[in-house]
Amino acid sequence: QVAWVTINRPEVMNAFREQTLDELIDALSSTRSDPMIACAVVREVAADCEATPAQVSLAWLLQRSGNIVPIPGTKRRKYLEENLGAAVVHLTPEMIARLDEAGAEGAVGDRYTAPDLAMLDP
Repeated sequence: QVAWVTINRPEVMNAFREQTLDELIDALSSTRSDPMIACAVVREVAADCEATPAQVSLAWLLQRSGNIVPIPGTKRRKYLEENLGAAVVHLTPEMIARLDEAGAEGAVGDRYTAPDLAMLDP
């Protein structure tokens, strides 16, 4: 089984902007969108270990088990190099616990919104 992450969705990427977790939670209090809150935690951990959110996401997977092989997609060399940098990102047990807690509920929501689904070939 392959995990699907909607990291390329604009609403998720906008969550990585320069906000604190509290500011993000306040901004999303009406929807309490768990994926966006999880993105804020990833961004904060990234800042703590001087890495990018993508590197933290990949490092978290790499440090979980030798049986997990992330398959990041990219079109550009700079993103390939960024992804490779995840191999040297060290996450402390506390950082891993924060990331685990942020994603504790597992997948939330549909893979596609109704308008996106309507654009797919049947």
